Amino acid sequence: MSKGGRSFAAPPSRLLALEVLVKSSIRGSFVEPLMHDVQRRYGLADAERRFLEELVMGVVRRRLTLIHIITNFLDVKWNKVEDYAQAALLVGAYQLLFMRKVPEYAAIDATLDALKRKRRHAVNFVNAVLRSVARAVAVRCVSEAELGDDFDPRRCVLLPDGVTLLKQPRMPDPTQDFVKFASVCYSVPEEFVRTLEEQFGRRRAEEVLLVSVTPPPVCVRTNRLKIHRNALRKSFLESAIDVKTGKHPAALYIRFHGDLSTLQQHKKGWFYVQDESAMWVVDALGLTAGIRVLDACAAPGGKATAIAEWTRNQALVVAMDDDIRRHRKTLENVKRLGADVLVVCGDARRAADTFSCQFDRVLLDAPCSNTGVLRRRAEARYRATKENIDKLVHLQRQLLEGVAPLVAPGGILLYATCSILKQENDENVEWFLGKHNEFYLRRRRFALPQLRGPDGFFYAQLVRKRK
Repeated sequence: MSKGGRSFAAPPSRLLALEVLVKSSIRGSFVEPLMHDVQRRYGLADAERRFLEELVMGVVRRRLTLIHIITNFLDVKWNKVEDYAQAALLVGAYQLLFMRKVPEYAAIDATLDALKRKRRHAVNFVNAVLRSVARAVAVRCVSEAELGDDFDPRRCVLLPDGVTLLKQPRMPDPTQDFVKFASVCYSVPEEFVRTLEEQFGRRRAEEVLLVSVTPPPVCVRTNRLKIHRNALRKSFLESAIDVKTGKHPAALYIRFHGDLSTLQQHKKGWFYVQDESAMWVVDALGLTAGIRVLDACAAPGGKATAIAEWTRNQALVVAMDDDIRRHRKTLENVKRLGADVLVVCGDARRAADTFSCQFDRVLLDAPCSNTGVLRRRAEARYRATKENIDKLVHLQRQLLEGVAPLVAPGGILLYATCSILKQENDENVEWFLGKHNEFYLRRRRFALPQLRGPDGFFYAQLVRKRK
């Protein structure tokens, strides 16, 4: 890549990973935008981009697991370790425990080389700890079946497709304290484990947590304005991309490890990356041609464009969001997909101030805890606390109040979240109906995330009674 007429090489992936993790920690910001900014700045090749993503997202997804293992070999408290040393320990330990294709020497030496460029004085300290972690490993990345009688959850670091076996018990004992074990094993706050266990029972709670540390499938929605699903499937196969059909008539699951936006099928607007669960939500609107539809929290436009596709651009579709920065992405998606959508900026809590008309359908896909999509929103797992959930519930109820007046008699207010917590779902619906007897519940649907299927989601069809 060039800058000012000069060529320069991208820094090593491990150095970029350290920078992204430290910047995220200092700013309190999400890692994905920082990582994508780095990828754009240096124009990383696919292999480098994938390695960087695996390091950064893997560390974020398994942060509590990694810290638990690392602190077995520290003689100081974790919060006393400086920022770049923390990042190097996490990146190095992640490679040693989770990345079977990275040799032990490379995991340690290349991470130390990256650290030298930021905090040379911390290299000896990090080197000693990482080598202790490496010595603690008995077998890297094996299946539970291969272990046989050696399987002991106290000695196992759970991987998406197996375990790394430790020489000595380092993990909490699930028979003594399941909450602590699950918190460390699946890298979630203990408070969140208790919430899941209370609402779903231990077995289903652990199934949800297992999904949360498993890489998500790549699902795309066929843009039926431009192409049929079978034709898109054939096009993927001709491009040597593995593909299978989903249960939804627009859904395709593909195996592609590069940048999806570089595909010709993407550039032509033939598909939109969207989980199958989101497609079922749009179907629940009961769409027909000629109606007026408001997507009240629309950015980046995934469901709004799906509505336009479903109605063959024969409905008035309005996409509203209060984040002006995300409007550009919504507009890009609308243009690329050929969707007839009016994009406006407005706060759904005060939607009546923005519109003087009512709508036949109002979709409120509310901001939520993302607890049904933790495998995609890695950082959301650390925000699933009672304090944060209470704040979200307050916002969700404000949004419901804000959009309710815009629903025409006989129309549908579809309340949806990608949360699996009853506080954000059924309890909000009960609260709303208790305040608004002009609405009634026609149907609700709830699903937990599936290991090889859709994400978790909830929706409720709230119908405004005819006068």
